Amino acid sequence: MSQQQITIGLKNLKYFAHHGVYTFEKENGAWFEVDIEMTCQREAESEEFMLNETLDYEKAASVCEACMQVPTPLIETVAQRILNNLKSSYKRLTYAEVEVRKINPPIKQTCSYTYVRLSYGSR
Repeated sequence: MSQQQITIGLKNLKYFAHHGVYTFEKENGAWFEVDIEMTCQREAESEEFMLNETLDYEKAASVCEACMQVPTPLIETVAQRILNNLKSSYKRLTYAEVEVRKINPPIKQTCSYTYVRLSYGSR
């Protein structure tokens, strides 16, 4: 039997959250977007997939939402929290990547977003 790699992704999950270093960010909140990519292996036996052979993206969205609800100064910490929770939620996970974007960050220059991307494992 051969191994098959499965990649599941969620793009542009949107959250209003209270992450940031500045007091006004903590009080007023801002919009954030999150992308998640996860990979696992399965035995390539049949054409039909079963949920236990893949990664449940609804569960990943719930993990992400729970992490986004915790006010945190740095989006690096938010991304790490999401990544850690995905790793503990999916025992079959071989690779995961999380990108957290802060929309319209509070800087002098015009900037659509800032982001941090963290990964675990190898593709």
